[in-house]
Amino acid sequence: MPSNEAADVGLRWNRNEGVLEEIGWRTGETETHHYIYGRSPAGFVQQLEKRIWSATWRASEDSLARGVEAVKAVVKQNYSNPENDIVINERFIAKAYTFGK
Repeated sequence: MPSNEAADVGLRWNRNEGVLEEIGWRTGETETHHYIYGRSPAGFVQQLEKRIWSATWRASEDSLARGVEAVKAVVKQNYSNPENDIVINERFIAKAYTFGK
């Protein structure tokens, strides 16, 4: 994907940490929540095609189509039934912030 299409939308990911502190916010407690969900490889491809992730928003139709075809090839090679869910372990990190002193 060309670099102009791969640019972050909104705040750059590597700037998430620290940017609020730079403008006067203070970090409070942090909690990590773990969760499990299922997603099928075919469902992942459909979500990619629908551009649900901001990383795809600036991609041209051609770039996205080539990427989707590459993912479809990997799915076909690695999953005998791409409609079956696979278990995904994830986490969500919640941080409390306060402003001022």
